[in-house]
Amino acid sequence: MAAANPKPEILSSGGDGGGKYTLNDVPIDYSQYDLIRIPLTTEIRRSKTNSGGYTCALHEFFDCGPFRFHVLLSATDKTPPCVEKTLLAAINCDIENDAREGREKAWRDLEELWYPFVKADCISRSRNVQPRPQDGGGTGEKQIIKLQIATVDGKLSAMEHSEHIKWPRHDPLPNVWPTLKVFSPECINMGPKTQGRLGHQVQIDGRDYHFKSLQNFFDTEYFVRLVNNLLKLHGRQEFPVLVGLTESGTGDGNIDGMVRGYMEGVFLDEINPTAYSTPIKEKWKRQICEAVRIMESVHVTWDACPGDVFIRKDEDEEGNIVICGIGGGLLVRRSPGHVSGSQAGKIKGLGELWNYIDGGEQATKLPSIGKC
Repeated sequence: MAAANPKPEILSSGGDGGGKYTLNDVPIDYSQYDLIRIPLTTEIRRSKTNSGGYTCALHEFFDCGPFRFHVLLSATDKTPPCVEKTLLAAINCDIENDAREGREKAWRDLEELWYPFVKADCISRSRNVQPRPQDGGGTGEKQIIKLQIATVDGKLSAMEHSEHIKWPRHDPLPNVWPTLKVFSPECINMGPKTQGRLGHQVQIDGRDYHFKSLQNFFDTEYFVRLVNNLLKLHGRQEFPVLVGLTESGTGDGNIDGMVRGYMEGVFLDEINPTAYSTPIKEKWKRQICEAVRIMESVHVTWDACPGDVFIRKDEDEEGNIVICGIGGGLLVRRSPGHVSGSQAGKIKGLGELWNYIDGGEQATKLPSIGKC
């Protein structure tokens, strides 16, 4: 949805470009604050018009303090050139080509656009600035703050929008895993930071874990496959440790999330591989090959890409590979030009990983089925 005659009623960007924004004419330096943000869901809505045009919109839905935010960035083929249109067009193109890495980078760049506005708005409301009436603010419910970020008269601004998002996304699932420990919602204490793809840092009985809600998954089938696959791979250091599941809080024993062992580190697509020595990168490749062998032995498939490779920070400081994202149904992305067949797909996918780990240079030697 493109903004029609937008009025920057909530926020407008400051003119000094130094990270300051104004809300109701009160300057706020958001760089002085650090807010805990709990992601709930992300949606990309795309459509094509009869005339050959397109609409692409990013919806971010998350909790921030006592507020629940619904952030919208949107563009159409008729939107004047601006930064959000460029990034949304990149996401739209990468979705069509199934180019996951480029899509995730554009997502992060878009977050850099909208997060300062959210931060300033949340801080201002926490300072007892009178909130505007919003839908969803009933008894016991968090007030939903709807912000659309758009370029107005050449500068990024924020305004209210009227779009809706379905929440919760999924109904709780019946517990078909009787061997797994189940935690009640009261046991989980949210920690100070989020490792988005792994979930939120939580504490249970004084120990750190990763908690990811069922609502943070794109579909329930992926959640089910992920639980089943982690059970098959239990005890292997190359994969996340599934500690247990979480109850939905409805009192019927249904499941609404998972708890995994806590890990410090970064995903492969978040680093510059050229900053690491060749021996370290060769070690990572060997560990990936070992993980693939293990997955094949228990018939687990994997969408081989840098965004699913976690580099766990261990005592040796070199980092060790942990394979995530093993709830998919395909071993490798099927973008244009990819060959078909599971073994050929594996070679292609791992070849792309080697290419990425080597710093973007064309891989001269693809891993063979026998060696991997």
